[in-house]
Parts: sequence; structure tokens; C-alpha cells
Amino acid sequence: MRHLIAVLTLICGLWIAAPVQAQVRSADAVPSVAETRWSGVFDWSNGEVRDATLYFRSDGVLIYAYDGATYDNGRWVQREQLVTFNTNDYFAVFTGLLDGTSFVGVSHNQGGDIGRMEFTRSDAADAYGRPGPKG
Repeated sequence: MRHLIAVLTLICGLWIAAPVQAQVRSADAVPSVAETRWSGVFDWSNGEVRDATLYFRSDGVLIYAYDGATYDNGRWVQREQLVTFNTNDYFAVFTGLLDGTSFVGVSHNQGGDIGRMEFTRSDAADAYGRPGPKG
């Protein structure tokens, strides 16, 4: 009988604690970068430094711009704080850690160059001719 009571107590405890644990995880959830705009810099080991803007479309397409040209041949994925994207059909791959309204990371390209990137969220300034989010 004591064993049965102990098992029932454990089950009830887990049943009651489960929603609390889920709420804690939800409160700590990292917001998606989908439909956000960012500005920053790519700094490559070959000395090339490029100011750039990024727009993470919700369908996984990355629109990016630098040197006066805009491209839509990038793709992105996000897993919690980790944001990974590629440009020019995987010519270059970038991985960064999101920290609120900024992210920093590293990059590699097919030419063997290694780089660093640093971006800040810039939704108010839309470089792509679309209005920024309301509110």
C-alpha cells in the first residue's frame, strides 16, 4: 500500500509540475528572427569588410544587400539562439548567436576565407522598400 501511495504521489507531483515547467520554458523562449531586418558588417580574413543589411523572410529566404545591390538567393534557419544562413547558393555560410537585438558569429566561404559578422536589429529602417512593423 505504501508503494502505491508513493507512486500516486509521484504521478500527481509530475502532473502538477509539468505546466509550471512548460511556463518557465515559454518565458525563456528566444523570439524568431522571421520578418525582421538587421544591419551590420561582414569582416573577412582576406581584408574585405562589407556593411550589409539582412531581411529574414518567414519562408526561410534571406534577402541581403551590400555595395548597393540586393540579393534574394540566401536561406536561413534558427534553433533557439543559433541563427545560420547562407548567401549566393552556399558560396558563404554564416552562424551566429542571437542576444536580444544583436547577434555575432563566424563565416566561411568557398574561397577558404574565414570571417566575423556582427548585426543589430534595425526594423525601423527598411532598406527594401517595405514598411517596418507596426507598434
